[in-house]
Amino acid sequence: MCFWLVFSQEAGAMRVQPSLHKACDITALANGKPEKLNLAEGWEYYDTVFLEPSMIHSYRFKPIARTLPELWGKSFSLVRSAKFGIGFGTYHIALKAPKIALGIRFDHIHTASKIFVNNDLVFENGVPGTNAASSQPMVITRYYYFNNESDTIHITIQVSNFHHQTGGITGMVSIGTETRIRRMEYQHLVSDIFSINLLLATSLVFLLLFVFRLQDKPQFYFAVLLAIVAARILFHNDALIYGWVHLSFSNAVRFNFFSQNLMAMAIFGYYFTLYPTPRLKIPNIIIAVILALAGGAGFFTHLYDLSLLVYYNQYFLVGVSLYGLIVICVRLFLRKHIAPLFLFAYLLFIVFSILELLYRGSHPELHMLFTLISIFLFVTSQIALLAKRQASLLKKQEEMADELAAANQSLEERVHQRTVMLEHKNKSLQQSKNELEHVVKTKDKLFSIIGHDLRSPLSVINLYSEVLWEECDNDERRKKLNYIINSSTSALHLLENLLIWGKKELGGVKLNPVFVAVDGLISESIQSFHGISESKKIKITSDCDDSVVFADRFVLLLVINNLINNALKFSYPDSEITISSRLISPAPDGKVMISVKDSGVGIEAGTLKKLREGLGNISTRGTADEKGSGLGLLIVKEFTQLNHGELLIESEPGKGSVFSIILRTKMWS
Repeated sequence: MCFWLVFSQEAGAMRVQPSLHKACDITALANGKPEKLNLAEGWEYYDTVFLEPSMIHSYRFKPIARTLPELWGKSFSLVRSAKFGIGFGTYHIALKAPKIALGIRFDHIHTASKIFVNNDLVFENGVPGTNAASSQPMVITRYYYFNNESDTIHITIQVSNFHHQTGGITGMVSIGTETRIRRMEYQHLVSDIFSINLLLATSLVFLLLFVFRLQDKPQFYFAVLLAIVAARILFHNDALIYGWVHLSFSNAVRFNFFSQNLMAMAIFGYYFTLYPTPRLKIPNIIIAVILALAGGAGFFTHLYDLSLLVYYNQYFLVGVSLYGLIVICVRLFLRKHIAPLFLFAYLLFIVFSILELLYRGSHPELHMLFTLISIFLFVTSQIALLAKRQASLLKKQEEMADELAAANQSLEERVHQRTVMLEHKNKSLQQSKNELEHVVKTKDKLFSIIGHDLRSPLSVINLYSEVLWEECDNDERRKKLNYIINSSTSALHLLENLLIWGKKELGGVKLNPVFVAVDGLISESIQSFHGISESKKIKITSDCDDSVVFADRFVLLLVINNLINNALKFSYPDSEITISSRLISPAPDGKVMISVKDSGVGIEAGTLKKLREGLGNISTRGTADEKGSGLGLLIVKEFTQLNHGELLIESEPGKGSVFSIILRTKMWS
């Protein structure tokens, strides 16, 4: 001990008898070795009183012997305080010092304080007071330089804490030569600025790398982690946070706490993007949410309660660190890959956290050295890890590029082969096209021959046969002329059907629908079959209303001609054919039914089913042994459908048939 205490008990209080305060000897600083001394021993502490330097020797209550660093939680005020770590008092120490230029460093007094050197007030950190209302906390490391002109130096510190749990002097006081202490101040500031700039520059580099390669998320999390570590260093440096950023004490504590939790979240994100573990997704989300809520809660919590939150949050962070360590160990146990550089960095993080708790207050220079070494090793190891990972990705990309080049070459060869094949096929297609064009030309010539060279002679034969039949009185000759008339008419009708069906199949028939009077069209059709009806002695009657349909006139005439021709073919001599038209549905969706009824041979049930279902062409001989092509009903059905109509067939063997078509009265497209 550096002072003597004489104890006596009076009225429940400890009083000081006249005593001699012995000064600690630091005269060795004049010899150049050592250049700095940490004042841990020899402090007097006066509980629940503020004393000026001039009052120390005359104060009647004896002090308590204290060792720095200390926390208010260990002070005697705890006994009389309702809250942990609340109280106020005065620290004092006397030093035998050489008469040289000296410097003093007051490190992290976590409370409101006034600092006196000899009788001079050199610093005020906040406003010390006897209660929460009269005090205002502030934490900042202070440096004081002076030329010592006396043999004894007295350092007096008035402290008070009513705002957070662990108040009091948690750092230390260091005294040394002016040169040494200034070097400490300079090194501390420069090391933190260097660390912050290094971390931010590296963070920016990896953030840019992530921007150019968005799928590489570890680079993003590493960049965020470095930025958060830089923020942590900023919040730990008093000169930067209070002198440059100008934060208040409460906000500095809150931002420091928030950055601590944010750093833990960034480490989590960094690890689990490097080594995804889907099974741990839910626990990881829960931990991240707790860290985020706790960090955010610091901005809405009273300062004293925040100190409790910080205290318990340290235990949670220790648990999170152990959880991460367990996950890594399990991964190693399962023989899954994990980079040694990441293991090194994670262990370095844990060791640094422990050393920060041990040496931050009591050994500031060791803390500074540990910080620089840890940051350098951490950044270097992770740059090497991400560089190795990037090199691996580039190697894979090169391999993929080689595989892609080989695939492209193979594809080009296949394309060349296919091109050669296509050229051969194109030549074959060109040849087929030429042959098809020749066939089409031949078809056109054939249709021209049928339409002109055959049609005209048949029409002439039919016309003159009917004239001869009218002029001839001989029954035997008339019978022969009837045969010529029937044969030429059938051939001419077949020729007409072949021409129109061929054009339809080849896409040569273009409809020109107009409004057509049905009765006039039926009269025209009946007139064209006058010769055949006379030769077979079949009477054709018409029973039509004045209905008008919307259809192609030429096609509709062709359909009616085929129906009448079919009825004449299968009717017996001296029978009757009735053609009628009726409006069966009024406007606006009007429909007209045109029917051709005969009393001929009729159609058997099987044949009728095939006709209704359109199963092929059905050709049978007529009552006068007329030959059929089977095209008649096919043309009727297809061309009725082209005019948006439908065909109905009713028949009974031996009783005749009724063929009906239903057409629309309104326009269609």
